[in-house]
Amino acid sequence: MFSRTMSSQIERQHTILDSAEGGGYGHKTIGTLGSFVLLVNNITGPGLVVLPLAYQKSGWIVSTFGVIFLGVISAISCDMLIESMARIQGNENFQGRVEFTYLAKKLLSRKSYYCVLVLFLFALITTNISSIVESGQVIDGALLDAGHACALRIYPEPGFICLKRGQGSDSDSVFGNDYVISVGYIVIMVVSIPMGLLNLDDNIFVQVLSFVGLLVVCVVWFVYFCWEGLDSGLAPSYSHSAAALGYLFFNYGYVITIPSWINEKRENVPIRSMVWQTTVLGALMFALVGFLGAMSHKYTHGEDLLSVLTSNSVSLCTRLVTYLFPLFSLVTSIPVFSIIMRYNLLENNICTPAVANFWSVIFPWVISLFFYGGTSVNYILTWAGILTVGPLNFIVPIWLYRQSRTFDDEDESYGYVNKNFESSGRMESKYSKLATVVEDGSISLIEEEKKDCTSITSRQPSAKIILSKSPRLLSAFRRSSIKQPQYEALPGWKNRSIKKLCISIVALVAIINIYTAVAQVIEEVNGS
Repeated sequence: MFSRTMSSQIERQHTILDSAEGGGYGHKTIGTLGSFVLLVNNITGPGLVVLPLAYQKSGWIVSTFGVIFLGVISAISCDMLIESMARIQGNENFQGRVEFTYLAKKLLSRKSYYCVLVLFLFALITTNISSIVESGQVIDGALLDAGHACALRIYPEPGFICLKRGQGSDSDSVFGNDYVISVGYIVIMVVSIPMGLLNLDDNIFVQVLSFVGLLVVCVVWFVYFCWEGLDSGLAPSYSHSAAALGYLFFNYGYVITIPSWINEKRENVPIRSMVWQTTVLGALMFALVGFLGAMSHKYTHGEDLLSVLTSNSVSLCTRLVTYLFPLFSLVTSIPVFSIIMRYNLLENNICTPAVANFWSVIFPWVISLFFYGGTSVNYILTWAGILTVGPLNFIVPIWLYRQSRTFDDEDESYGYVNKNFESSGRMESKYSKLATVVEDGSISLIEEEKKDCTSITSRQPSAKIILSKSPRLLSAFRRSSIKQPQYEALPGWKNRSIKKLCISIVALVAIINIYTAVAQVIEEVNGS
C-alpha cells in the first residue's frame, strides 16, 4: 500500500557533520596502531594497581571470572554502542561525529538524557581524579626516595614543608592526610594539561610511547613477583568480599570512550577486531597483575600495588620502574578523558570551548586536592565504579542500542515507539525535521519519503489517524523497508535472541552492582 517508508535511522541535527571542519575537534587520522594503543591505554587505568588487593579480598576464582565476564560484556557493549552510532542519519559509514552523550540526547527522553550526561561527566572526572592523585603520590615517593619531597601544605598548618628520606608517612601519600600541593602534583599537571588542550588525534604519538612503557613496567613486575616467590595461600580461591567487582567495574570504564575513537579513526581501521583484541589483552593484563601480585605480598586495607613496590624493601630496579608507571599509564590517560569530556560538552552545545576546557581540563585538578592525602583515592575507585562506571558502561549502551533498534523488532509485542516521538501530535513535525539536514551534499531521500507520506495521508485521512494512534502499525510500517546498518553488533542474531541477551546482561550487571554496593557498605561498617 505504501510505496516508500521512513528509514530506521535517527535524525542528526545541530552537530558537527564533518570532523575536518574544526570546531574544537580532531580529524579522522588515527590509524590501526594508534587505535590499538589508545584503546589498551584507556582500559588499563588507575584501577590496575588495586587488582592484587581485590584478588586477595574476593579470591582468584571470583576475580578472574569477573575479569572475563566483564571483559566479554564490555566488548559487546562497545559493539552495540557502535551500531547505535551507525544508525544516526548521516553517520552510516561513521563519516560524521556522534559522541556518547549525543546518542543519549537523540534516543532518550529529556530526563534520561540529563541523567546519562551527569553520570558521564562524573565518571570521567572521577577517573581523572584517581589518575592525578595516584600519579602525584608516586612521583612524591620517588622524590622522597631520592632525598627530599617538598610541598605547599594547605591544611592543617599552612606553609612550605620538605621531607627527608625516612620522614614520609606509610600511607599512599608521603605527606599523610595533609592537604598539599606537592612537587609531584605540579609535575603531573605541567605534563598533562597542555596535552588535554589538544585533540584526540594529536595525542596518538604519546599514546604509543605510553603503551610501550606500560608493557615494560608489567614485564618487570611479573619478573619481580616470580623472583620473590609466589605464595598461593595469599590468594584464596574464594572469599565473601565483593571488593573485586567494584574495582573491575572501574577498569572496564573504557566503553564510553569508544565513540570519540570511532569519530577520529581512519576508514580502513577494522572496528570489531580492534575492540575485541584490545579487550582480550586488557583482560589478560588484569588477570596476570591481579593474580601474581596477590600471591607475592600481603596487602593491608587501603594498600595498593604502587605503595608496595615503591617501599624500601623492594629492589632499586623495581622501584625505579614502578615510579615510571604513572607517566606511562596514568598521566597519558588524563588528557584523553579530558578531551572526550570536552568533545561531549561542545557537541551538545552545553558551553563554549573555553568553558568546556575549564570543566574538562582544569576542574579535576582542583577537586583532586581534596583527595590527595592518605588512601582516599581507593574509595573513589570503589564507589565510582559501583555508582557510575558500571551502569554507564554496561547498561546505558544496551539501552541506547535497544532504542536505536526500536522499529527493527520482528517481535511486535516488544516493539514500541518513543513517547517523545509520538506524543502530543508531534509525529509530523518530527518527520519534517528529518529532512532539514543534508549530510553528504546530495538530495536526501528523507524529503521524498516525507512527501510520499504526506501524499498518502492527504488522499486517505484515515491513514494519518491510524499511523498517529497505532504504535504497532507504525512500527510495522517502518520495518517494511528498513536498510541494514553498515555495522552490526550481533550479525546473524535474531531480534528475539538479541532482546534476551540485552535483558540478561542488564539483569546480571544490576545484580552485581547492588550486591557490590551492599557488601561494600557492610565492609566499611565493620571496619574491615
